Amino acid sequence: MQVAIVYEYRGQSEIFHGRTHDLSLSGASVYSDHNIFVEEPVKILLAIPPLSSNQHKKIIEIHSQMAYTVMPANYHKFRIGLHFLRFKEDGSTILDAYLAHRTPLG
Repeated sequence: MQVAIVYEYRGQSEIFHGRTHDLSLSGASVYSDHNIFVEEPVKILLAIPPLSSNQHKKIIEIHSQMAYTVMPANYHKFRIGLHFLRFKEDGSTILDAYLAHRTPLG
């Protein structure tokens, strides 16, 4: 799913786009064309696809900490590891419902 990584650099907001690779309630890995890593917390805007055709995608905001940035040998994009610190409003509930619907039980 689509994701935007937003952080402050020299007083300006920097925004980078990517796609999630692994996703859970505690973190994600994101593929990006850019090699970015910052030690300060970043804001993640995650586009959650609708669960049914009569719904719209939802954008949730998650304050996160970058854990790593690597370029895997088998993929020509950078993979960024993110640890989720806190969700804005009901973001964790929305993500939890999406993951429960998408993940087979058993």
